[in-house]
Formats: sequence, structure tokens, C-alpha cells
Amino acid sequence: MNSCAPLAALGTLLVACTSASATTYTLRADGTGDFATLAAAFAAVVDGDEVVLEPGTYAENSLSLNAGITLRSSNGDAATTVIDGEGVSYILHVQGATGLVIENVGFRRGYYNWGSGISIDYCTARVSGCLFFEGDCPPNGPGYESRGSAAYVWESTATFSGCTFRDNGQGETVFADGGSTTFDHCLFVGNATGGLVSYSWPNPTFVTNCTFVDNARFGLQDRSGAGIIVENTIVTGTTNGPALDISCNSFPASTFSCCDVYDNEWGDWEDCLDYYLGRDGNVSVSPLFCDAATGDYTLSSGSPCTDAASGCGTIGAFGVGCGTISVESRSWSSLKADWR
Repeated sequence: MNSCAPLAALGTLLVACTSASATTYTLRADGTGDFATLAAAFAAVVDGDEVVLEPGTYAENSLSLNAGITLRSSNGDAATTVIDGEGVSYILHVQGATGLVIENVGFRRGYYNWGSGISIDYCTARVSGCLFFEGDCPPNGPGYESRGSAAYVWESTATFSGCTFRDNGQGETVFADGGSTTFDHCLFVGNATGGLVSYSWPNPTFVTNCTFVDNARFGLQDRSGAGIIVENTIVTGTTNGPALDISCNSFPASTFSCCDVYDNEWGDWEDCLDYYLGRDGNVSVSPLFCDAATGDYTLSSGSPCTDAASGCGTIGAFGVGCGTISVESRSWSSLKADWR
């Protein structure tokens, strides 16, 4: 007699019951899915449920969610499965959710004082393959500061992986406020008010294998003094502000390894941060993108940021995407000017 059999059978039964309690809902942009709107779906779901979006544009805003669900596109393409706030209000605010997962969904034209695309408050969350674009915040007003034209994270443990933050406007693009937030293989490009702000305390913000290109005001900023731990990341083309806005007072808390900071308008490894240049794999050289003018930020095979060349793994969000390219001895800024 196997005395473990009843327990194993009971364990199987428990697992089966747990799985059976979760429900998958499919939504379509024309309202013919399991719910007519996202708002209706979010009001009904419970922890463990899954909401699957068929391709299309979902014109909704001011959405609220407090359940740990999975929200994903059916085709895995954030560019063709988009929730459009139409510049009216924020798109999605999530509060108190444990185990939230959002995969391959686009968030466009949110507009609010904070978290115009998404706000994640007191959650554990994983956001992957998502596209946050054309979000905006109103100008700062009495008693408040606009934060997060794309995303705002408040006292949460959150990971953003493989996400793109593009062409967002007023209000720092991503604002990590408290908790512990990680950004892995993300692209920040063409944002008008900086890339990423870390305001976390006492935990640092973690940035690994990300690419920051053509952002205004700053690339990365540590506002709390808890620091940003940056690894294998490219920061280039920053205008009208520092590439790395790190106070020398909090300098020891922020660390950089295997990073390429190159051709930024106000300089690259400036002030106390020049300590890192030339050590721990940090460089200041052209990353040799395949075709930055068309938004292709993969690396040419001759890039110093490839795994083979760097000696410390791929630098940036993308690997090799083309062969060796012919490059004139010109700065990244002057190359960009040809396309304006």
C-alpha cells in the first residue's frame, strides 16, 4: 500500500479545483466578445482570470482594476492590439492586485496627472511586450507634479520586460515611486520629458539590457538617492539635459556596468560618473545601430555592443540584426539631423 497515494490524489484534486475556478474571457474591439467593454470585464473578473484581447483598437479610458488577472493580446502584438485613451483621461489604474500580468498590449494617448498609460499601486506585477506611446500629462499645477506620461509605479514590486516607451510627452515617461521596480530589455525612444525616473526608497531601481535613444531632458534620473543599478544598457542622443541625471551626493548608491553612454548633448559620463568610464565594461562609443533612422535599434555585427565585442554580454535591448555597416566619422547627433 502506498500511503502517499491519497495525499497525491488529494493534491491533484486541489490543483484541478484551483484551475477550474479561473475563467478566460475574450474581448473584441467591436463589442461582440464575452463583455462589450473592458470596463465591464474589469468589474467582473477575479484573481486568476484571464482577459484576452483580439486585435483592434479599444477606445476606452478611466479603467480601474483590483484583481490579479492576466491581460494579454491574442496575437502577441502590442502594435495591433491597442487601448486608446484618446487624450481624454488615464487608461488603466490598478490597485492592490497580486500576480498581475499584462502581455503584448498597446497603451496609447492616455492623459492624466500621473500614470497616463498605466498606474500600478500596491501590486505585484509583470508587464511584458507592451507598447506605451503618445501619452501625456497636463502641466504641473499648484500642489501636484505630473508624473508618468506612460507609466507610474507606486509602492509595488513590478517588472517591465521587453516593453517600448515611445513618443510620450509632458510628465516624466516612467516614474518608479517606492517599492522595487525592474526594467529589462526595454526601449525608451523619442520621449519629450525624460526616460526613467527612480524615486524609490529605500530600494534601488534595476535597469538591465535597455536602450535609451533620443529622449529629451534626461535618460535616467535618480531622484531619491536610493540609486539605480544599471547593467548592459545604452544611453544615446539625449537632448536638453543630462544623459544620466545622478546626483554626486547619491553617487555610490547608483552603479553602472557594461553600459555605453555616447553622444549625448550635455555630455556622457559627466562629473563624478566619469569614475565608471573605462572600468566594469563601461564605454562611450557609437553603438552602431542597424538603421536608427527607421527605428531599427538592433546592432550591426561590427558593433562594440555585441556579446562578442563587449566581453560582458550584449549591451542594449536588442542583439545583432544586420551585418557590418559602413560608418562615416560623424556624431550620432549629426546623423540624426539628416533625417529631420
